[in-house]
Amino acid sequence: SNKMVKSLYKLCLQAAEHNFRLLPADQFRPLPTDLVDDLIRYMMKQRKWGSRIITDENINKIFLPQLRILDIESCWLSDAPFATFDCPYIQVINMNGCLQVGDESLKAIARCGQHLHTLQINGCKLVTDEGILHIAKGCPNLRLLHVNLESVHTDSMLQLVEQCTQVEEAVFNRCNHIRVSVLRLMAERWHALKKLDIWGFHHLGFDVGDPFEFRSLQEVILSKCDPINSLDGSNLAFISQLSSLTLDSLPKLKNIDMLGSCNRLQHLKIVLCERLGDITALNNIASHLTSLHIDGCKRVRCPKFPPSSRTIQNFSLANCDRALNIGNVDISEIPHVTHLNVAWCEAAISLLIPRCQEITNLNLTGMSIRTPQLSAIVAGCNLISTLDLTECQFLDSTCIPILSQLFNLKILILTKCLRLRDIVLDCPQLEEFTACWIPSTSVLTVSHGKCPKLHTVDISNSDFTVNSVTQTIVESGSSIEHLWMRSCPSGEYPPIFDEISQHCINLKTMNVTGNGNLLDESLEKMMKNCGKLKRIYADGITNDVWIEKKFHRKDDRRFYGKSKKVEVSS
Repeated sequence: SNKMVKSLYKLCLQAAEHNFRLLPADQFRPLPTDLVDDLIRYMMKQRKWGSRIITDENINKIFLPQLRILDIESCWLSDAPFATFDCPYIQVINMNGCLQVGDESLKAIARCGQHLHTLQINGCKLVTDEGILHIAKGCPNLRLLHVNLESVHTDSMLQLVEQCTQVEEAVFNRCNHIRVSVLRLMAERWHALKKLDIWGFHHLGFDVGDPFEFRSLQEVILSKCDPINSLDGSNLAFISQLSSLTLDSLPKLKNIDMLGSCNRLQHLKIVLCERLGDITALNNIASHLTSLHIDGCKRVRCPKFPPSSRTIQNFSLANCDRALNIGNVDISEIPHVTHLNVAWCEAAISLLIPRCQEITNLNLTGMSIRTPQLSAIVAGCNLISTLDLTECQFLDSTCIPILSQLFNLKILILTKCLRLRDIVLDCPQLEEFTACWIPSTSVLTVSHGKCPKLHTVDISNSDFTVNSVTQTIVESGSSIEHLWMRSCPSGEYPPIFDEISQHCINLKTMNVTGNGNLLDESLEKMMKNCGKLKRIYADGITNDVWIEKKFHRKDDRRFYGKSKKVEVSS
C-alpha cells in the first residue's frame, strides 16, 4: 500500500541521514533528483542545527549535478568547499545563518545561477559588494531574495536591481549604507515585486525627490528604520497602494495620517512604536480592514476606538495599558471579530467582549478580570476554541467549571494564575492544556473520558500534588503525545515517571529539564514501554550521559541535554 511505501521511504531517509558521514560520495551520485532533494530536506528538518552533520569536509557529497534544492541553513560552513560547486540545475539555495559564508561562495553559485530563483543569505555577514555583484551578473531569474546588506553599499545594489528584474519578494536586513535611490530604481525595474521587507534602513523617511510607486507591490514590512517620524515623506508615498503594512520598532514615528488615504489596506500591524500618538486616521480605512494589530504603543490616542468596522476579523490591542485617551474602547464596534487579543489592557474592555459572538481565539493575558466577567464572556462567546488566561491573577478555582460550557475549547492556557487551587478539567474537545507556575498544594484532575482528545500537557514549574498528577496520568495518559514537566519542584515526582512509562503509550515528546531527582530506572522504563517516544529534553538531570547512551539504541531518537538544545550524535 501507499502507506507502507511511505514508511519504507522514510526509513531509507533515516538511514541515509544517520550514516551521512560514513557513506562515500560515489554512492550519492546515482541518486535521482527528487531523492536528493528529499534527503536534504529531511536532514535539515530532523536536525535544525545542521552543523553537526554537514561540514566543509563532507558537503561535497551533495554537490551533485542533478541538485535542485540546497538547504543548509545555520550550518557552520566556510567558502572553501564551494570551490567545487558545480550544480547547473540549482533552483533554490537557503544559507540563512551561515556566518562564515562570503563572497567566494556567491561567486561559485553565480556560475551556476541561470535557473536559480530563490536565494536566502540572511545572516551571512561576510557578504560584501563583490558578492552582490556576482549575483547580479550570474542570477538573472531570481524571484525571491533574502540578503544581509550590512557590508553592502548603494552602487552594488543598483547593479543588482538593474540586472535581476523578476524579483517578487525581497527581504533586506541591516541596510546601513543603502540610499533611497535603490528603492526608486526598484520601483522602475521590479514590476513583479509583491513583498518588500526592510530592516534597519537608516536613510528611509527623508523627503527626497518626487514620489514614486511600485506597480505590483502588495505587502511592506518596515522594521527599525529609525529616521521615520511620519508616513508623509515622498519616498514613502508608495504605502498608499498596499494591502498589507507592518510598522515594527520605529522609535520616532509620531503620526500615521497618511494611512487615511490607503483605500486598499486590509492588514495593518503597528508594533513597539512608542511615540505614536493620534491614530484617528484609522477611522478612514476601517471599512476594508480585515486585520488590525496594535502592540506595545503606549501613547496611542483616539476619540473612538476601534473604528467601526464589519470587516475586521483579527483585532489586537495588546500591551497598551498606559495608552492616553483610549478609555472609550468599544469592542462591539467590530461585531464579526474572530481573533481578539486584549492582553494587558484595562479590565473594562472585557465587559463588551460578550457582544462579539463570533470570537474563536481570545487572549486575556494580564487582565484584572474575575469569575463573573469570565462567566459573561463564556455565555456570550460560546464558539471560543483557544483561550489564554495567562496571569489573570484575580481568577480562582470557581472559574474552572465555567470553562466546561465552552464545547469547542481546544487550547486552554492558565499559566501564572496564582489563585488557582483545584483544576478539574471537563472539556470534551480540549487538545492542549498549559498550566505553568501554579503554586504548591494545587490539584490537577483530568478524569477518564472528560478530555478524550487531550494530546499536549505542559505543567512546567508547577507544584501540583503528586497524587493528582499520578491519577491524571493513569486515567488520561493513553491520549497524551507531548508532556512537558520542566523544573517541577516536588521531591516525590519519580513515582509519576513510573506511571508515565505504564500509561502514556503514545508519548512522542517529553521535557524533564531541571528534574534532578529523575531516576535512571524511571527513564529506562519509559524508553522500553513508550515505543513512540522520539524526543527527550533533559537538560540539568543527573545522569544525562547515561541516558544519551541508552536512548540512542534507536537511530531516529534524539536526546537534548548538557545545557544545550542540540541533538547529541549517536
